[in-house]
Amino acid sequence: MLNLQNLGALSRNDQWLFKNIHLDITINQRIALTGPSGCGKSSLLKSIVGLFPLKEGDIFWNQQKVTDWPQFRTQVLYVPQWPASNSKSCLKIWEELKSFQTHKNLQIESQFFNEGCEKLGLSDQLLKAPSSELSGGEKQSMTLLLALALKPQVLLLDEPTSAMDSQLTQRAEKLILDFISSQSASFAWISHDNQQVHRIASHWFRFEEQTLINCSNSLQS
Repeated sequence: MLNLQNLGALSRNDQWLFKNIHLDITINQRIALTGPSGCGKSSLLKSIVGLFPLKEGDIFWNQQKVTDWPQFRTQVLYVPQWPASNSKSCLKIWEELKSFQTHKNLQIESQFFNEGCEKLGLSDQLLKAPSSELSGGEKQSMTLLLALALKPQVLLLDEPTSAMDSQLTQRAEKLILDFISSQSASFAWISHDNQQVHRIASHWFRFEEQTLINCSNSLQS
């Protein structure tokens, strides 16, 4: 499905941020990415969808080299840690997203968001509130619901639960895992919580010396 071949990128001081990244993401795969802050985890996810410049390497989708980035991003979606807008509500952003040519065939109604709030244990009134009025965990919840509504095949999740309390985190984890199962989708999920990694991941990669080390055997312990 998604194939990363020899990805490498430079930091602002022209030093390697990451290099020699080889990774295949297949159907129903749940990948956790860990490593110290600033090691390049977020930049790697952004580079996959063309939001961070690569110095070398190629990205393939269904065995074809990616050239049509807008269309590719409908299938492979980067989900930031924080929403891009502080002034708009979740439902307002959704209305804008539906107007894009790349999303013209989406059939998601507002009931999807109401049910999502219920599963997260949150009031559906949050859907109409500007992001600036929400707590950190609520902002991340609305961002997550928007991402799932777009029904991508691969979610690139940048610490999606970092501001949530433990109860909301567990509900968000279940929501994402249920989505992956029901849609035959996949994710790459950045986390700083090893306990979370054991809960959500089928594969585990850690950044070490500017590249990815496979730690999946640790999930069995």
